[in-house]
Amino acid sequence: MDWLFDSRSKSVASSAKRIVADLHGELEAKTMRIAELERAVKQLQVLSTGSLENELFRLELRRKELLSELDSVDAAILDRRFRLDAAQTELHRIIGDRTSLVPLTPVQQAQTPAPGSVLTAAINEKAAKLEEQYLEETEMFLTIRDELSSDEVLFVLHRSNDDEAVVVYTPSPNATEVVQCFRYCLFGDDAPESKKSELSSVDLFVSCGAKIVPNHDRDYPHVRELSVPAWLFQGQEEGRAQLVGAAELPLVPDVIIDVWSTIPPTPGAATRFWATTSVDGVGFAVLERVLVKSASTTWGLSQQVVQVDLFGRHPASGVLLLESIFSQAKES
Repeated sequence: MDWLFDSRSKSVASSAKRIVADLHGELEAKTMRIAELERAVKQLQVLSTGSLENELFRLELRRKELLSELDSVDAAILDRRFRLDAAQTELHRIIGDRTSLVPLTPVQQAQTPAPGSVLTAAINEKAAKLEEQYLEETEMFLTIRDELSSDEVLFVLHRSNDDEAVVVYTPSPNATEVVQCFRYCLFGDDAPESKKSELSSVDLFVSCGAKIVPNHDRDYPHVRELSVPAWLFQGQEEGRAQLVGAAELPLVPDVIIDVWSTIPPTPGAATRFWATTSVDGVGFAVLERVLVKSASTTWGLSQQVVQVDLFGRHPASGVLLLESIFSQAKES
């Protein structure tokens, strides 16, 4: 009987081993099948998406090339318009006609009046009245530039509630900034340097300090070179200028101010600076003054800005331009 029991035990063990071996074989076969299916899925994925990714990459490169070409074309168009305006202005000066013909945009070009028209006469009359009305303020700006003995004075900011001093803006020597500013006293016989004083931290961060504006937020982000206005720097031949940077003032939000510097024609030549913005619909007007008008709000203690006046000059003719920006408080 013992030999019969051993024989059955061996038979059961052998059957169990075969079953286990069969299970392992099936598991390995399924594992191999899964691996084959995964490889097939990956190949299908490469076939279905690889070509699309390559095409997308090619199209993105093409888009960058077209945008770069468009920027170059826009800059070239604007440059030719400035050159055309300078030539026309000089011609009209010679023949006694001071009409300015600078179309900065196609809309402005279509609306530009013909020489000798009634509209041109009205524009010239308006410019003459502005020159007469703000003669003292213009002389103040020129006096500040003379006192500081610097052609780097960009523009000044003065307030209706402060008759003693203005804020003068000049190019910043710091590469991370565009402009710097200081308080300048208008009266007294002291030397110009003694009239200068630093602004408080509150004035710098809340009202007068300039905030850098990225290039894509500028009015004309594709324009980074300009022709130097012929009338701006007396005795200097017309040349080219490059963009230094753009900034805005907390007191005048949404008014983007570009700062430009001349490209020296020869090594060692002096570099000149000026600021531009859009004034009364004229792009790249040379900014001279910013007047901030305030009104008392509560018991005469706090001051609220109700109006900002931008004074600039036409980039071609140099006539005075004025644009007034009203706050919601003024409008209400």
